[in-house]
Amino acid sequence: MCGRKRNKVIESMLSIMLYTGALAGQTIQTEFIDGMPWFFSVSNNEAVLIGHLKGPVGDKAKVREKLVIPDVIAGRNVTAIHDDVFVRSLFWHGTTREVVRCIEIPAGVTNIAPKCFSYFPNLQQIEVASGNKVYKSEDGILYRREQTQAIIVPCGRLPRELFQCRGDTLIRWSRQSTGTAEIPKEVCCIGERAFENCKYLEDIIMPEGLREIGEYAFSRCCLIKKMILPIFVTNVCNGAFAQCSQLTYVELPETLQALGDCVFSGCYNLKTVVFRGAPPLINDIATVFANAPNDVTIYCNIDDVQWIRRLERWTGGKKMLPTVQRICP
Repeated sequence: MCGRKRNKVIESMLSIMLYTGALAGQTIQTEFIDGMPWFFSVSNNEAVLIGHLKGPVGDKAKVREKLVIPDVIAGRNVTAIHDDVFVRSLFWHGTTREVVRCIEIPAGVTNIAPKCFSYFPNLQQIEVASGNKVYKSEDGILYRREQTQAIIVPCGRLPRELFQCRGDTLIRWSRQSTGTAEIPKEVCCIGERAFENCKYLEDIIMPEGLREIGEYAFSRCCLIKKMILPIFVTNVCNGAFAQCSQLTYVELPETLQALGDCVFSGCYNLKTVVFRGAPPLINDIATVFANAPNDVTIYCNIDDVQWIRRLERWTGGKKMLPTVQRICP
C-alpha cells in the first residue's frame, strides 16, 4: 500500500476511534510523536494513554526493539497508562509486539495498569526514569518504590519451555513436568487452569507474594498430597483443587477472604483442612466439599465469634458439614 493510501486508511480508522470514543462519553485525541501515533484522553489537564497504533508510519516506519512512552502529549504531561493501550492497536507497520524487548517509562507517570505490557511476549526489560516518584525498575522488573512485590514482570524473562506468564500471572505450566514445581517469586496470581492435568507433579512450591489462585488452577493434579498456601493469599477461586485425588491436607492462611465453589470437589482422600484466620466468604459450604469424603476434619478457631456465627449459619441450613475441631497449635 502506498504512503498516501495508507495515510487515508489511518485517517479513516482514527475517525472511527474518535467516533467510538464519543459514543462512550470519552473524548479521544491523537498525537504523533517521532512517527508513533498515540491515542489519549485528558483528565484534570493531564494525559492518559488509552491506545496506540502497532507501529510508526511514513518515513519513521522501521522495526524498533525499544518502545519509549512519551512524557508529554499535546502539551500535557502523561501521568497514566491504561490497561488497553496496546490492545487497541490497529496496524503492524514497524513496531510489532513480538519485536519489542524494552519499554521506557518517563518520570511523570504515576499510574500504570498492571496488564498494560502483557501483550509483548518477548519483552525483557522495563526501564523507569530516575526521577519517577512512584515507580522503579530493578533488573528490568517494575516495582512501586519502597515495595518489594513486583508489579509487572516482562513476559520474555520467563522460560517458556516450562511455563508461561503474562505479567505477574502464571497462565500455563508444562503438563509433562515431574516431581516438584517451583513457581517464580514474581508471580502474584496463578491463572485459570494453569496446572490442570499436571499428572506427574508431586509437590508445589509457591512464592510468598502469591495473592490469588484461579479457577481450577490445580484441578486433576492427581499426585499432590499436601497444599500449604502462602501467608498473603486472599482468594481461592472455584474448583481450585478439584479432582486432586491424592490430596489429604490443605492449610489456608489468615489473609484468606474468599473460598469458591467446588474447591475440594472430588478430593476423595482429603482428611484435613486448616483455616488459620477468620472464616472466609463461602457461597455454599456443602458445594465447597462436594464429593469429598465424609470424614474430612475442619480445624479453625471455634472460640472466635465469627466462626461460631458462620458454623451456626451453615448447620442452620441443614447442610452436610465436615467434623469441626479446634485449630491446630
